[in-house]
Amino acid sequence: MTHAAFIATDVETTGVRMWGPNADKLLQVCMIAVDEDLNPVDDGINVIIKPFDIDGAYHLAVPFVQEMHTATGLWAQLEQGYTMPQAARVIGKYLDGHTNEETKGLPQYQRELKMLGSSVKMDYNFIEKFMPSVMQHLSYQVIDVSSIAILSRKWMGLPRFKKMSTHAPEDDINETLMELRWLREQGVFRL
Repeated sequence: MTHAAFIATDVETTGVRMWGPNADKLLQVCMIAVDEDLNPVDDGINVIIKPFDIDGAYHLAVPFVQEMHTATGLWAQLEQGYTMPQAARVIGKYLDGHTNEETKGLPQYQRELKMLGSSVKMDYNFIEKFMPSVMQHLSYQVIDVSSIAILSRKWMGLPRFKKMSTHAPEDDINETLMELRWLREQGVFRL
């Protein structure tokens, strides 16, 4: 398997609350390994996670999220999803196939495999909370395209990149990769 430069990632959840009695649930993890030029090196994985209480997860979500996951069909797919431990194993196996042998087992600050995405720190936090075993494959460093885009608008006057925003994770990842390529073409990374 080809080693990836980045793991483009998008998760779907019931919301953004990480802690407390109404903490949100992780429902879906989509990852696509990409090379340094942001080209996919495989088809990626799309893992749906069955919550212990699907109805409770639905009611935990705010109306916007309920409608979004209804439109993408996610709520209907949850019954056939993996348990959290099963999902962590599937994702770990996928990442293991893209990890350089020399970096396996190294401390997190020395790992090369970095998550990439829009507001990807939230995705990272949910994976870290619900699937800590997956973190053994990933660097602590992330490539947050949203932050790069915000700074390019503030400092360079670039317009906002137009996205479809379907909230289907594969679409979100592909749009994030297109946005990062566009930012590169606009000269954001030139010194």
